[in-house]
This record gives sequence, structure tokens and C-alpha cells, in this order.
Amino acid sequence: MIALDTGLLIAVERRSLAAQKVLDTAAGDGDDLLVSAMVLAEVWRDPPSVLIARTLSGCRIEPVDARLARAAGAAIGATGAGATDAIIAASAARAGAPLVTTDIDEMRRLAEHIHGLRLVAL
Repeated sequence: MIALDTGLLIAVERRSLAAQKVLDTAAGDGDDLLVSAMVLAEVWRDPPSVLIARTLSGCRIEPVDARLARAAGAAIGATGAGATDAIIAASAARAGAPLVTTDIDEMRRLAEHIHGLRLVAL
């Protein structure tokens, strides 16, 4: 399983070859895709982008619950990061999935405070 951040989905919409390679590699390896409900909220529009909707249709959406919110809140308190990034990071860590991100500097700060967060820069 791999987790995708908002920037990865935006890159898909912009037809980034690097983003498409991530998706193709995941499909070839049989990896499931995970996105936080926060990513869904950041990228979904009405009407939705065809490329984003197609990508999301193959993803498991990770809900935000109290346990996840507490983990993210602790990381926010330690780093000053935004709630969205912290929830995305905590979602990936909870699932045990590496997070493919376009915001590697912010996520590295969060990784110091979210146990098990593994990062892959896009």
C-alpha cells in the first residue's frame, strides 16, 4: 500500500510523468492506494476533474477519527504544521504506508513526531 498526498493528485491532473510513474509502478507491484479524507476534500470539485476522479476511484479513503485527530494534533503542537498535512501524514503512518508527497520539507518535520511515517518525494 502507498499513500498519496494532495500534491500527487494535482500532479496527476497536470499530467505529470513522475506522478503517473508512481501510479503505474504501484499498479504493477499490486500496491493498494490510500488517500486521507483530507486529500479528498482538498482536490474534489463539482464537477470533479476526470483524472482526479479516475485516480480516486482506485483509492481507499482513510477517514478521520478521534485517534487519528489526536495523533495529528500532537504533531501540530510539536511542529506548528497545518492540520491538513498532519492528518494526511498520520493517516499514512497509521496504515503503515509510505506517503508519496510533493511537500517533502513539511512532511519531514512531521515525520520527526509521527511514529512510523515513511516518505517518498515526488
